Amino acid sequence: MVDTAALILIYGAYIIAVSRLPPEAGECREPDSLGNKVVCPTAWRKALSVSSLLLFGFLVIFFGAEPFVENLKRVATDLGADQFLFVHWFAPFLSEFPESLTAFIWAGMVTLAAMGISNLITSKVNQWTLLIASIPLAYSLSMGQPSRIPLDTQQVHELVLTTAQTVYGAVCLFSLRFKLRRAIVLVGLFLTRFVLPETRIVITFVFAALAPPSSFFSVDTSSYSAHSAHSAR
Repeated sequence: MVDTAALILIYGAYIIAVSRLPPEAGECREPDSLGNKVVCPTAWRKALSVSSLLLFGFLVIFFGAEPFVENLKRVATDLGADQFLFVHWFAPFLSEFPESLTAFIWAGMVTLAAMGISNLITSKVNQWTLLIASIPLAYSLSMGQPSRIPLDTQQVHELVLTTAQTVYGAVCLFSLRFKLRRAIVLVGLFLTRFVLPETRIVITFVFAALAPPSSFFSVDTSSYSAHSAHSAR
């Protein structure tokens, strides 16, 4: 529960910081347009929209999570795959497919490619804070008292691997440029890990070894200058 409190505070700070960002260039130019009402709603409309979406998401998860996971486990059994690993990797892929599809479409447009990455980054922040924070909370409620979630060795390895992969992905973006070779490294190691599960520990160390060079020796300072100039304009 201490972890839950800390993660919720981090997510709250992130939301406050994001809400204070100025609108992008070109937004809110036509106060009476329908697009402006969607992109830049009034405070009460924004609160109502966010609350409605959160309630809808809660209902979908509450009624759909169990049959969703159970069906994935059945598919894993039919395929002869490990249930834990199958659910661990395919559940996020399926549940996040709508936002990923949007990002893929934007990535095909020069002017919207950065927005596609930003969309996935925002999702990742949510997953590593609010989503994870809700797990000990739900577990403790089901136990009737504050409780710790026991993790076995395999779960610990998967968690550390996912963390290392996230760290590598994050430092790849420090230069404000996401290059093709880094994307190839990410997808290559991911597929290797999926096809050869026994390599997960080795791949964890590979991600950890690649992260520092990506952040400290490949930073394009001109990108920061260009970004600062764009923000100033």
